[in-house]
Amino acid sequence: MDPNKIDIDNEIVQFMQIFDKVDKAIQNKKTIPDRITAYGYEFFIKIYCHFITMCTLRNGSNLDDGKIQVKVQDYSAILTINRATLETVLLFYYIYIDSKNNEELEFRYYSWEREGMLTRQHFIPLDADGIEKLKQEKNAIIEIEKKVYNNNCFKILPKDQKAEYKNRGKWRPGWKNIMKIMNVTPYQSSFLYSYLSSYAHCEYLNLLQNSQMTDINERKKMVNIQFWVLFEICSAFLYEFIKKSDITIEKEKYDYTKFWKDIFINDFLKNVV
Repeated sequence: MDPNKIDIDNEIVQFMQIFDKVDKAIQNKKTIPDRITAYGYEFFIKIYCHFITMCTLRNGSNLDDGKIQVKVQDYSAILTINRATLETVLLFYYIYIDSKNNEELEFRYYSWEREGMLTRQHFIPLDADGIEKLKQEKNAIIEIEKKVYNNNCFKILPKDQKAEYKNRGKWRPGWKNIMKIMNVTPYQSSFLYSYLSSYAHCEYLNLLQNSQMTDINERKKMVNIQFWVLFEICSAFLYEFIKKSDITIEKEKYDYTKFWKDIFINDFLKNVV
């Protein structure tokens, strides 16, 4: 398929319908989820929000306060959100889908939680509540580490990897390697993340392409390609999340996510970017 010939508006409607159905299914669950499952739902919410934000950026952003009137097409922001969405999908897959058993799931989840809490320990609190929060989380980290260090997934690590884990918190492969774990083709796994990151990090490629996209039709074409990428990434998540969460939706809708997921796994971008 040609990304510039598909009906983007129709695809957005299809995805919004699926997101809405999944969201309602989560809210209607009667059982209270355990901590790990509950944070799986948070992954869904984050991706849903990214999708909606992308839609608001598609036709440009307006600033009109009565005194200033400006409209911009922030292509860099679109790619940055796509990268954030991709990282969220990859992390969810590595923790929740790739784990071979509950022990490995718990090891990866609590390693992720520990990493985040350790990061916040370096933040400077702004008030008494912030100071108290850091104290509480310091104790929580100790409890998490007890779980992690007693986990067989940690015990079997070589001595140097254990030291790196304790000192640096390193617990997962890089993003490109996770894409390989998902069986994404070599071209896609080596190209996509690097391309999106070049915009998030403001590499020369970012400003070069922005300066070259002077024609409005060329900009629309590039934005359409990024929505194609967004559809791929979100489907890779939705397909696995729906199955993992035991959510029931119409077969037609679920097959729709599989269709786009399969495009993500293959070499689509090689032919259009």
